[in-house]
Amino acid sequence: MSVQSTLPNQPDTQISDSVTPERIQKILEAALLTAQEPLSINELRKLFNNELSTAVLSKFLHRIREKWNDSGIELVTVASGWRFQSSIDMQPYLDRLT
Repeated sequence: MSVQSTLPNQPDTQISDSVTPERIQKILEAALLTAQEPLSINELRKLFNNELSTAVLSKFLHRIREKWNDSGIELVTVASGWRFQSSIDMQPYLDRLT
């Protein structure tokens, strides 16, 4: 990934031409939804060969959190990193499965 262009709405952020903001968000969502354990920012940076800064990834994570805000799943940050989990109001229904 060469650093060549800037992300829309984030003039201070540079990434490769081949990786759009939408693609970055999809990559992050896929990684977080399939991870067995919470993922730290440093682990998430590896997805992009460490070419995206912690600040940029944090912006994307907050966007993802907002996107999922009204669903039964939420993106949360815990001591060891970021993870998706069911929202509290879904727990009574999920308890029926066990």
